[in-house]
Amino acid sequence: MTEGHETPPAGSTPPGPPPPPAGSPPPSPPATPSPLPGSVPSLPPGRFPPPPMLEPVVEEARGTAWLSYLFILWLVPMIAFPDNPFAKFHVKQGIILTLYGVAITIVIPIPILGWFLIAPLSVLLYTVLGIVAIIGIVQALNGKYWRAPFGIATLAEKWFKF
Repeated sequence: MTEGHETPPAGSTPPGPPPPPAGSPPPSPPATPSPLPGSVPSLPPGRFPPPPMLEPVVEEARGTAWLSYLFILWLVPMIAFPDNPFAKFHVKQGIILTLYGVAITIVIPIPILGWFLIAPLSVLLYTVLGIVAIIGIVQALNGKYWRAPFGIATLAEKWFKF
């Protein structure tokens, strides 16, 4: 036998953690690794995770708040939910988005400015407004307070205090 290494006698258990004292609860099973952030936990086929819980104010108005981003249809959530902060938030941004679209439409026929500057860019400008509207619709349907870019959210907060 070498020094420092003892072999256990035959029939004995190898060394390890001591057994729990009598009357104590059984040891918990080893922890399973947590899923990566953003990954979906595995569920049986045909099963979906429950939807996230939203604030009652958001849940109440999100079914109509998305209409705020479709031209004049911001009137629907504004009339249906006049005291709902979630609806008001999206209505304000929808009004500014509508004003941007109207401003582009008004400027295009102006000689020189509209013909040579705005008209060539109008396809790009309307496309950008359309993309912002689609993102706003998706965010409203998901119950999120999304600040629209291009000064839309900033103007909405400054101009409208309802």
